[in-house]
Amino acid sequence: MSCAAIPIGELVPHGPGMTIIDRLVEYGPKRSVATVAIERTSRFFADTGVPAWVGIEYMAQTIAAHAGYEARLRGERPTIGFLLGTRAYRSEVAEFSLGA
Repeated sequence: MSCAAIPIGELVPHGPGMTIIDRLVEYGPKRSVATVAIERTSRFFADTGVPAWVGIEYMAQTIAAHAGYEARLRGERPTIGFLLGTRAYRSEVAEFSLGA
């Protein structure tokens, strides 16, 4: 089964209210890609989009999905992890706009 066919809730052990990525679309041992569609109902949506600082959580959840997929390949359940911080995070946009 392709990673894209697996519901994100089976890979990321967050509750549905805090799972903010939509799907793991590509997996590789050293790199994975996830997607999120910015909608008015998106968690953290304000006015015209989602503030760029939320990007760090998009990345953290992509890492969680990557680890969750690897656990699934081993026949295990995903475990909870924590992003403790980053040395640098920079975004080229101030927000992720509606529809992005």
